[in-house]
Amino acid sequence: MNVGPLFSEEDPLNGSSLPLNTLIGEVLKRNPDLEAARDRIRAAAEVVSRVQVIDDPEFRFMSDYNNFKANSEFLPMLQYQISQTFPFPGKLGLKGKVAEEVLKQFQSQEIITERDLVLQTKKLYFQLFFNRASDQINQHNRELVKNLIDASLALYKSGLAGYEEVAKVQIELQVLDEQWLTIEADRIFIVSLLNAILDRPPKSTLGPPIDDFKSSMNVPVDNLESLAIRNRPELKEIQAMVDEQQMMARLAKREYFPDIIVSAGYEQMTRNRKDNAWEASIGFKIPLWVGLRQKRQVREAEARASAGMNALRGMEARIRGQIQEILGQLTASEERFFLYETGLLPKIREALKASESSYRSGKGGFLFLLDTRRQYQDISLEYERVRAERESLMAELERAIGVPWEEMQ
Repeated sequence: MNVGPLFSEEDPLNGSSLPLNTLIGEVLKRNPDLEAARDRIRAAAEVVSRVQVIDDPEFRFMSDYNNFKANSEFLPMLQYQISQTFPFPGKLGLKGKVAEEVLKQFQSQEIITERDLVLQTKKLYFQLFFNRASDQINQHNRELVKNLIDASLALYKSGLAGYEEVAKVQIELQVLDEQWLTIEADRIFIVSLLNAILDRPPKSTLGPPIDDFKSSMNVPVDNLESLAIRNRPELKEIQAMVDEQQMMARLAKREYFPDIIVSAGYEQMTRNRKDNAWEASIGFKIPLWVGLRQKRQVREAEARASAGMNALRGMEARIRGQIQEILGQLTASEERFFLYETGLLPKIREALKASESSYRSGKGGFLFLLDTRRQYQDISLEYERVRAERESLMAELERAIGVPWEEMQ
């Protein structure tokens, strides 16, 4: 008999509800792309210390024997030599600074990956919320139509309506059945996308999203651009690239100066040991081709740094434009949301209730009731669509500025 564990940890993704923060936390914990970015950071951090270590010393062993001087007291002779190359002062430090700027780029890439994942997760979450709202609206309208079928049958039996009205309402129910199939297909697709970024099997279940949306935009729009310029990780990554190339130019200029080679050796005479001797030497690598190599390295690095500065200005301009575009869309979405919440939705509910009551009493028009029911369904769906769209735009604004929503307040 197999005995399972007495206690099991419940998967937070499969609960009775799925809060957005819980989903984001699980994505950041499970996503392999984010873990890969962290691995790259750990690798780059090792480079910073490694490039500041001098090269390994070189050891040589030589044996000198000459047949023509076989009787010489100095032959055969054994030589041992060790040499070490020391870079010109400042080179190793600059190599470390170059590696530090590369590390900053990987750190920015991790933040970019994380924030892209948060945005992707939020947009999929709001799509899932709209899908769930669509399902609930569909179920509610199915109940309405079923009640209309009962009402039309009652009126048909009393002779106040024809059977064509019964048939038409039954067709309405079948249309809602077909719409539900589309809603369910969309749900399966959205869940599979979420499972992909969660690194889970595509058919794994997820709890239903909850309605915990923001009540209003309520952010000071005047300083959003400056806030984005300070916080966008893409700008920090480009700045690190510029700094890297500036350090590379400084390093290339240090290559104008020679490295130093220090050597020490010992000569051992196998026949006359009293003539054994120590030797020491110092040498220099001559930067003979400065104009062909080192100066070109400097010009190359300076050109790359200049290109990075231009790319930085271009990115800043795009960010400003992106923020203004999202703010414009968000303002329009806010107005549509207010229109649906305070005007269209309450009025269509009243109209549906009145037309249904009138029809049941045998006084209202059947086609008017069906048209009102469809309008109610369309307006309800559009209201939920606007709500989800509004939240997605807020998430895009967060991503465009580069800081969480709470830090904008």
